[in-house]
Amino acid sequence: MEKTVLLFESRELCYESNRYFVACLKDAFESFGYPVEVCDLSEHMEMKLESILERQENYLFAIDFNSLLPRLELEDGQPYLEALQIPFYDYLVDHPLYHHSGLIRIPAKHSVICIDTCHLDYIRQYYPSVTNGFCLPLGAMQAEFERSFSQKRLELLFLGTYDSEKDFYQEEFAIRLNHDYLADFYLRNKNRKETVLAAAESKIPFTIIGHGWKEVKGLDKKHVQIYA
Repeated sequence: MEKTVLLFESRELCYESNRYFVACLKDAFESFGYPVEVCDLSEHMEMKLESILERQENYLFAIDFNSLLPRLELEDGQPYLEALQIPFYDYLVDHPLYHHSGLIRIPAKHSVICIDTCHLDYIRQYYPSVTNGFCLPLGAMQAEFERSFSQKRLELLFLGTYDSEKDFYQEEFAIRLNHDYLADFYLRNKNRKETVLAAAESKIPFTIIGHGWKEVKGLDKKHVQIYA
């Protein structure tokens, strides 16, 4: 009997993207003949995780995206991933600095996958305990339908959310940068707003898809369409 591929959903990522990634992986593994089990931990987490440990000899390996599992412990204090004997892959779709508390707890027998070579270099430099690190950029799905270039509907498109950088601290920035990922959050949204405002000034028909943009001044223009 073929062993089962285990796909965890330990948390909900932005726009539920991890659920989409898991669905794509499920289809891919099943197309190669592997049975797949999806373990959604949004409800009854403790019961489901205990069940996985009891049946782990039935699994080939496990994958999770931006996993919470490295932070979890059993009642006796043993880290959950120490008790999980099958190969486990934590697929990080954000910069590793967001996952410090998890990376310092990844057992050597398990693995981390990054979407960028710079992210992998960061892990190798600052988390030498992670002995199995890999880079695998997210792939693209085949388009459900194709359009020629002449059929395009959007002249300029921006995909991404926005949160005002003014909502975050501006004092002791350099010190906090070393301890708090909000520094990256601040700069990312500040640069993102500047980019989008510059595009809006270009007079090119511009479509923005993402939360938060309707509150940004300077985007209330006829050639700018915003979909939250």
